[in-house]
Amino acid sequence: MIFPPAHRFQKCVAHPENEYIGIKEKIERRLGGDTPLSVFWLMLEKPDQVRQIALEAGRQRFLEIRDIPITEKLAALSQSEVDRRMREADRRSHALLRFDNNSLRGADPRTGTQLTGHLAEYHSKAMLATCHPADDPEVNLNPKPEQRQSKLAQAFKTQTTGVKHEPALQDRYRLVFAREKAVFPLYCIADLQQLRAAYLTEMSRHNAKPRETDRRVDFPDIFPPSAAETEMPVRVNRALTLGRAFKFVRQDRDVRTEEPAIIYSYRNQHHRLRDFARTSGKDDRGGRSQSGARF
Repeated sequence: MIFPPAHRFQKCVAHPENEYIGIKEKIERRLGGDTPLSVFWLMLEKPDQVRQIALEAGRQRFLEIRDIPITEKLAALSQSEVDRRMREADRRSHALLRFDNNSLRGADPRTGTQLTGHLAEYHSKAMLATCHPADDPEVNLNPKPEQRQSKLAQAFKTQTTGVKHEPALQDRYRLVFAREKAVFPLYCIADLQQLRAAYLTEMSRHNAKPRETDRRVDFPDIFPPSAAETEMPVRVNRALTLGRAFKFVRQDRDVRTEEPAIIYSYRNQHHRLRDFARTSGKDDRGGRSQSGARF
């Protein structure tokens, strides 16, 4: 927004001190009649009436200022200054969240497909909202060749890229730049990666604070595992299938414990076949597991 409304009084009124004096004098005349009384005395003796008159005068002046078209303000500036303000307003409209483009647009190394569903051409929007040209012809940002081009229209054409004009405001005193991004997972927000790293560092300390107040609630990590971690179960399944096919992995009994075991066979550096047994079972004391090697 180039010219905010009256909460930035200095931007809208040439001489704010004159406005304050005008409201003070109006209070003194309304309550003092032909012999105006000091506003300070009135504030002590009649605070409610002073407050009411000040609010009414301020509201009336605000409506007068609000009705001043922003294009009237821009017309008093040079084209270069209008261009600068348009660029600055467009820059400030970008989201405060910083995105990690590698995560946002990254692709699966195995399939080449994009990891997220975010498509910039469909899920990103940039717009400049103004009042309707019927209310102010100067906000016609796409004039016909025979029509005069305002300074705002020239700046919109040369200083903004990919911004759509939306004549959706009811007010003539402001312009609003807005941008939207949608369809992105939280882990694409760059700042969250820094927060996560700081959190993990905090949790690694000896006297770390509890991770959550209710341990019955699960807080899964929003950051997906790496491609190598994702691929590991697939590789293990393939290796297990080949191992069972060639008898390198089999179910049997451990010769030492006589318990059911999974036997892994491998060749050592001397190309001699060796077995590794992994057993598991239960006894009266609870669960146990045991592993060992047979030579």
